[in-house]
Parts: sequence; structure tokens; C-alpha cells
Amino acid sequence: HQPTKMQRSTNNTPSSKLHHVLIVGGNGYVGSTIIRHALNRGMQVTSVNRSGKPQINEDWVNNTRWIAADVFKPEDWSHALNNVTALVACVGGFGSNAFMEKLNGDANVLAIQKAKEAGVPRAIFVSVHQYNLPDWVLRGYFVGKRKAERAIFENYPSTGTIVQPSFIYGWRRLSAGISLPLGLIGYPLEILLNNSVAQGFARFPVVNWFSFAFVPSISVDTVAASVIKAVEDPSVNGVLDLDAMRKLAQDDHF
Repeated sequence: HQPTKMQRSTNNTPSSKLHHVLIVGGNGYVGSTIIRHALNRGMQVTSVNRSGKPQINEDWVNNTRWIAADVFKPEDWSHALNNVTALVACVGGFGSNAFMEKLNGDANVLAIQKAKEAGVPRAIFVSVHQYNLPDWVLRGYFVGKRKAERAIFENYPSTGTIVQPSFIYGWRRLSAGISLPLGLIGYPLEILLNNSVAQGFARFPVVNWFSFAFVPSISVDTVAASVIKAVEDPSVNGVLDLDAMRKLAQDDHF
């Protein structure tokens, strides 16, 4: 299957209060931000993750239904797919190639397949930008991500969405009371590289082999907002690249 560019219509969509989103990997950096955006839109949210409910007393945590389960044991969590209107698959991590392929690929593939079997009408997968990198660089990570993308194309050919962010910046929680300000690096890089001059230079053959260095970063809030837009509007489907995510995040007229 070839990736399709974002499609969307101007038709009115149902109220966000009618949406029940199940997020696989909701306690992670991106997943927790998606939860916050979903709750802010009045959605009902369920998160499936190994550790269950985070040990912090914050509204977004207390207003979310948490299921502590291993995604590879669907008998422990697939019941939560009942009455869900959209699945968001964002399980991910780094390690050995085998570990990365299993976590970034197989875990999300299984979640997507179970959602399809349960009749969940929509699925969104948080993937990664199409970098021009040698095959050996983080091979398991990228192989896993593309494997999960294929699962979207196969199971949700017209109602699935794939977001492909680059380096994601924002405040990343490390532990209770401690967060890493990735925006100190990411935001300046987005401003510096998100222009025609930088992108034009990156296309020169002499720099093609390290063109990945010219890919602008993207805010975690922009990624989350674009995911929620895909949940709200069933005509937003296909692959969302960096420009499409930024446009959706800025567009409130759905």
C-alpha cells in the first residue's frame, strides 16, 4: 500500500463529547499529551499501559480510565474496546533492534488488529518522519514503525490515520516534579529549519546523505492536536506529514 496524503472535508462532525478514545501507551511522553488534549475536548479517555495509572495527582490523570495491562495479552484489556470510537496507538521505545521492532511495531499492530476485530471505526497511529537514513541506523525502530503503518493501511484503509512527526519537543516528565525542557532545543530548530531556504539547501545532492539534519522539529502539542483532529473528523485520513499536522493543529474550523 502506498501512503495517501491527508484528506479532509468541510462537513460538520459530531460533538467531541460523543467520542470515546482508547489510547495504547497513554502514560508516555506523547500519549499523555494526547490524553490532555482529548480531555480538553470533552472526550472520554481510556489508557492501556503496563504501569496503569501514574502516581501523580493531576486532573488529566484522575479523569482518565487506566488499565494496567501488557498489550501482548489482549485478554486483559480488549474488553475496553467496547463502545470506543477511535483507537490511538502510540506504544514506542528504544533498545536493541529486536526490542524496538517488537515495541514500536508488533505491539501497535496487535492493538490495531484487536480494534478492528472489536468494530472500532477509526484508528490513529503515531509513527515517525520518513528520514533519509542508512538502513542500519535504529533499524528495529524504523522497521517496527513501518510495520504498524502497514497494519493501518490493511485494517483501516479509508478510516485510518498515520501521523509522522520528526523530533518531538516539549516538557518531558522524567519523574514526579522533574521534567526535561526539550523545547529549549526543539523550538529553535523548528523556527530555523521550517523555511524554504533550509529545505531547499537540504535537497542539494551534496548534502542529501545528511538531509535528516534539516528536518524541522515539531511540538508535542502540535502532534497531539492533530491526532485529536483526526479523531473528531472521520474525513481526516491517510498520512499526515509535518505540514499537515501543523495545519490541522492551527485549524479550529471543522
